[in-house]
Amino acid sequence: MKKNYFLSFFLFCFLGVKVMAQGPIHDPSHIIKGDDDRYYVFATGLNDDNGNATVGIYGISSSNLNFTNWREEPSPVDHINFPDWINTYVPGFNGHFWAPCIIYMEGYYYLYYSASNFGTSNSIIGVTRTPSLANPTWEDLGLVVSSDGTRNAINAIDPAMFKDDDGRVWMSYGSYFGGIGVIEINPETGKTMGSLTHIYGGNHQDIEAPYILKNGPYYYLFVNRGSCCRLLESTYYVEVARSTSITGPYTGTREFLPVQHGVIVGPGHIGFAEGVLSYHYYDGFSNGYPRLLTTTLDFVNGWPVAGPSGVEMGEINGVFALVANHSNKAVTIEDAIPDFGTNIAQYTYNGGDSQKFIITNEDGIWHSIKPAVNEFFAIDVFEISTEYGANINLWESLGHVGQQFAFQVDGNGYRIINRNSNRCFDVQNASHADGTNILQWGCFGGNAPQQTFRLVDLQGTNIEEEQLPKSSVTPNPSNGSFNVILEQDNLRIRISNYLGQTLFETVGHKGSNSIDTPLKTGVYILNVESYNEYESHKLVIK
Repeated sequence: MKKNYFLSFFLFCFLGVKVMAQGPIHDPSHIIKGDDDRYYVFATGLNDDNGNATVGIYGISSSNLNFTNWREEPSPVDHINFPDWINTYVPGFNGHFWAPCIIYMEGYYYLYYSASNFGTSNSIIGVTRTPSLANPTWEDLGLVVSSDGTRNAINAIDPAMFKDDDGRVWMSYGSYFGGIGVIEINPETGKTMGSLTHIYGGNHQDIEAPYILKNGPYYYLFVNRGSCCRLLESTYYVEVARSTSITGPYTGTREFLPVQHGVIVGPGHIGFAEGVLSYHYYDGFSNGYPRLLTTTLDFVNGWPVAGPSGVEMGEINGVFALVANHSNKAVTIEDAIPDFGTNIAQYTYNGGDSQKFIITNEDGIWHSIKPAVNEFFAIDVFEISTEYGANINLWESLGHVGQQFAFQVDGNGYRIINRNSNRCFDVQNASHADGTNILQWGCFGGNAPQQTFRLVDLQGTNIEEEQLPKSSVTPNPSNGSFNVILEQDNLRIRISNYLGQTLFETVGHKGSNSIDTPLKTGVYILNVESYNEYESHKLVIK
């Protein structure tokens, strides 16, 4: 169910920096190859921040299956001049179409779409077709199925198409209300034939967005559970069940994609075509911007397994210091004797007791972080807040989600992400000063050394063994031309802004390295990096 989903346009920018690398993909169809050899995906339409439709159905295409060079495509259905018949079934429809799917049959690309009123089962699935995606001439064919708003109706949204080995075509659909149904489709007309069969869910369970595929003797039904459309607060996850018949029964239900994997939150609307698994997710690096993810799909012991998501998570156990990569200073308890609300901040790394934390893998990717001096306490997001800038401090160890953290691998360190808020540990204002507060903030994309922390194993590493690349910058401040003096060879010199975006980089050599940059007046971070260590300088350009 697409709960009146819209994208406020502030999501296109974060603190003035453009963050999108792809259009806002929500409820994507599976990928289909067009007549121009490009790959197409169609998704829920766009609204403005007042809830007014701006695009009926959002489409993109790419020359590759990773969608790295995508472009927008014309909407198959207009958000203003949509077919009149829709208002007969969905009075007051606003032109915001949901969750399309697409299939090629008998010389046409058939695109099925949903129209509904939020929170009701007054819904329809319609179909439009075109002989070409490269030069589309969409022809609306009208109603496919409808639901009348009754409590246990199979809600006519979230269509998904499946072509069986024998050439028969089926459409699954439904959400909440009466659950999931499947019905056969006539490939000559794009309309239904035969009767609807209920196959899963119902009684207002949080089940929607079905997708069926076949492997060997089994049909696999994927469905979404939880709640969508709340950006980083979404609780969407994907389950899968299987059957030897497309009409069920589907049994053996198990989780396929979790609600969160690092900064990948709320995955939904599974599709599999062209050998590629696709789904949407909310991006923790950009305040919950909805993106398309493509990966592989394998089968292990008769069940599907999703390929890598591009995010590597750590499973950590031991006693560690947490050293910020931008400042080389350690997360430190500010009171010698911990108490309720004791603050944590960064201070010069000394390996002392106030900088030792016991990290324990508790539940999958989730960890507790407790001060070694008193395990009664744990690192805690103040008042279990989801807000930017919420303080990180100590509180009684209760094991709740405000005290659970994932460690996402990032270069030679980790981003530390809270389970409840999906926000990252952050050194306030990327400061290098002792006493700078540790708080939670939105996880920045790209290089963000104030949000990455090295784990120094205090059970096996002495502080003297943590040798950093020695360097200096002169003159500093400068007009953009300066020298970086290095005591080692082949070190990377990288300059970034305080959002972590790399603006300049080069490889430096032992001795004086002349750097000439076009940087504007401002304050930057200059990192000198070896294979596994950082040394950072505040760089001032006048």
